[in-house]
Amino acid sequence: MKEIKWAVLGCGVIANEMAVALQKNGKNIYAVGNRTHEKAAAFAEKYGIGKVYDDFHEMFTDPEVGVIYITTPHNTHLGFMKEAIANADGLDKLSLITQQLIDFGIRAGERILIAVLVFVVGRFLISLLNKFIRRLMDKRKVDVSIKTFVRSLVNILLTILLIISVVGALGVETTSFAALLASAGVAVGMALSGNLQNFAGGLVILLFKPYKVGDWIETQQGSAGTVKEIQIFHTILTTGDNKLIYIPNGSLSSGVVINYSHQETRRVEWIIGIDYGEDYNKVQQIVRDILAEDKRILNEPAPFIALHALDASSVNVVVRVWVNSGDYWGVYFDTNKAIYETFNEKGINFPFPQLTVHQGN
Repeated sequence: MKEIKWAVLGCGVIANEMAVALQKNGKNIYAVGNRTHEKAAAFAEKYGIGKVYDDFHEMFTDPEVGVIYITTPHNTHLGFMKEAIANADGLDKLSLITQQLIDFGIRAGERILIAVLVFVVGRFLISLLNKFIRRLMDKRKVDVSIKTFVRSLVNILLTILLIISVVGALGVETTSFAALLASAGVAVGMALSGNLQNFAGGLVILLFKPYKVGDWIETQQGSAGTVKEIQIFHTILTTGDNKLIYIPNGSLSSGVVINYSHQETRRVEWIIGIDYGEDYNKVQQIVRDILAEDKRILNEPAPFIALHALDASSVNVVVRVWVNSGDYWGVYFDTNKAIYETFNEKGINFPFPQLTVHQGN
């Protein structure tokens, strides 16, 4: 069998390792070539190589050379391989092409194996993270709608990251791909800035629950009503006269919202004006009797009655009681009616605005 003669292109670390390996197996390099002839000559002297090319391109046409081992920087390999193929003959050319295909297959197989491993591990980690988020939201009793949305959003984002990682493991440059995604995200964000603000507001409302369906609220913009539905972009209120108000969640999450239904009890207050000269103690007792007859009024805290102010045309008496939140308006209107009727029966006068005119002589 004809002995294969090796030629090495380059005199760096890889070339030295290759020369040592051949010598350990009782073989030697046939010829060496390098861009710098002096380095090639020194390499040949060091390892007892018999042939040094004045021009390293000569090794590609040397009929004695069976294999060329390229040890130059990687970015030069393709050009030298093309030159070797162009000058190869018969089986040598076929062997070189076959070897290239084998090397390519090995590299591609390694990358595919790594990509599959990254995908499997990534899917496992995504599954663990989804379970953790689900348990966390179940523990905090998060609303079902936000629970489903958050899980879907997290799963989509993590899957995109996993795809980018798998593509990178295959050797594809992902920098431009990531930059494209970022640019698209910025463009979409600018186009939908208002909706995104409402979307974020909806998440905040559903997560922290400053109000819930059935609560009576009043917004900073002056709208008031019963919460009918909390959507991801809007909150729907039903007013006292049965109108629907759609309020963007962005303004509700960042503005002032008064929730009249959050507490179990509320305080009802009246300011009652009586004539100057009326017996305050008599008025106070009449009001106490009226309040005592209404079982919806709570005993604790106890009802409060006091002389509030001496106004221009009236003496103002303040009355404050505590009731369950659901009884607020019923107690308010019923007590107004009872005070008006009882004061008329007892002869307690309600004042009118008066103007005293003094005529000079």
